[in-house]
Amino acid sequence: MKEGAPADLFISASQKWMKKSVEDGIVDEADQRPFLNNEVVMIRNIKAADMKLADIKDGKDLSLGAESVPVGGYTKKYFEQTKQWDAIAKDASFEPKVTDVVQKVAEGARNYGLVYQTDANSEIKKGTIAVCDKIPEDSGIQVIYPIGITKKAENRKAAEAFEAFLSEGTARDVLEDVGFVYVK
Repeated sequence: MKEGAPADLFISASQKWMKKSVEDGIVDEADQRPFLNNEVVMIRNIKAADMKLADIKDGKDLSLGAESVPVGGYTKKYFEQTKQWDAIAKDASFEPKVTDVVQKVAEGARNYGLVYQTDANSEIKKGTIAVCDKIPEDSGIQVIYPIGITKKAENRKAAEAFEAFLSEGTARDVLEDVGFVYVK
């Protein structure tokens, strides 16, 4: 969008990127708001032993999102808080997309990973992975997806209507079914 790609509505998986879009003049502060919540969960390959976040001593069997993607930033922040980051970062595999983390764990290339609950759900249904822990709510790490209408929206009324559509009826049911929680 900063380079000129057309967009009427922006939904970000990170408050950081919405803040950046406001700073860059892409979205007006008044035209954005918190929209959805998600959770970062620890997944395991269905054949791997159950484990908790506190049990992780190194990254040898761990797949994480790269720091440049939102889930990777949340993960790094948590492991820095718990003083585990230095030991984990040495040997973990870092993936460019959260779906790559899910696939690595589902295929058994790594036994554990940290991903969004919403990304884990499809593989959970297939029976290839399970959730074994999650970043605790009291960590202060909130996964909030903000939504905002862009300043260059070609059809503001349609963008407003689509934003409303995403918050009600069938669209709301679908988003909740995959694991999102609406911000009140």
